[in-house]
Amino acid sequence: MEREFKLASIKLALEKRCQNYKDNQSIMIDSIINRQRHTIYLDCCIDGSNSKRGLLTDPEDVLNETNRHFQRVTGTIHHS
Repeated sequence: MEREFKLASIKLALEKRCQNYKDNQSIMIDSIINRQRHTIYLDCCIDGSNSKRGLLTDPEDVLNETNRHFQRVTGTIHHS
């Protein structure tokens, strides 16, 4: 009984890894190297797009400013 459970668990894990290899390689790599993703949630940020440098609290404004900041820092452009 325990052996069957172990074999079924291994089979399920292998199928999941193969599916991730095909559909989502980032998840597969995270799993292989035991990397956990951490997400930061910002509820406010400083507006760096003008000289006023006010505090942004609207979720859409925070998202846009964060996107603009990282595009400028990394020199890439991604449209959301």
